[in-house]
Amino acid sequence: MKNVFKAGKSFLRQRGKNRNLFFAIAVLLLLFLLLQGQLNQLYAVDAQPPQKEVVAYQETPEGVVEAFVKAGLDNEWDKSQNKYLPDDEDLKFNRKTRAIDLSKYQHVGWGIFLGKYHITIGYEIKETKMGKNKATVKVRYKRLGWIWDTPVHIKECRSLQTTKDKQEADNLLEAAKKLAYKQKGWVWDAKGCQFLHITNDTDEVTYHLAKPGKFWRVTDPYEPHISVSSGIRQLEEIKRYDTPKRKTNPSEKQKIEIEKAIKILENHLKDENKGR
Repeated sequence: MKNVFKAGKSFLRQRGKNRNLFFAIAVLLLLFLLLQGQLNQLYAVDAQPPQKEVVAYQETPEGVVEAFVKAGLDNEWDKSQNKYLPDDEDLKFNRKTRAIDLSKYQHVGWGIFLGKYHITIGYEIKETKMGKNKATVKVRYKRLGWIWDTPVHIKECRSLQTTKDKQEADNLLEAAKKLAYKQKGWVWDAKGCQFLHITNDTDEVTYHLAKPGKFWRVTDPYEPHISVSSGIRQLEEIKRYDTPKRKTNPSEKQKIEIEKAIKILENHLKDENKGR
């Protein structure tokens, strides 16, 4: 009888140990699963590409122009500004609204026919006039100066190899003059090889907008107003032009003038940073 009692007691003790063992294993398994789940969540967050801040499209002509101007001064004048120009969808809407006069409309953009890049160090919205689906917004820029957008505009200093090249470059120049004849104070070759013209003045621009569909869009051609750092970048790009087939490659004299202009703008940035 004693042996049976001992055997039963031993069995119960062993069963209790097994229960404790099973409980410990269950707890460890649960902790492992919880930890694995957290690791998976962390991995999923890390694996996702960073989300870009979504900026809502402005609802007013003034808001559109201000966003357009800021994009230009944030070194995005050749990329982010495009969202404020008419697209194919706008032209479809325009068949009904007639907000854009297609007989006068030119695609807003940049190119050798625009002539200049204005180096801007500040701006303010001066006046807004708005109708049903057309508007104008006047902006006054604080301008450090301006630079030529391509060597073809500097007639006396550009490098031309043949009579044919000279004629083609002159044709480009004349076409540019015709598009710019209304520009007040337009300068052509007045300073020889000089690329950078320091003015320290103001420059007022009236932007025309239309609302052919859901959004207000900038519709008129314009000369880019860019930051000092964008001006340096543009000059460096012009200096690198070396494609033989281009008629706008800088001559050696022009490269020297471009380098001088870059140094002036770099010094302006240094002085500006010191003053902050």
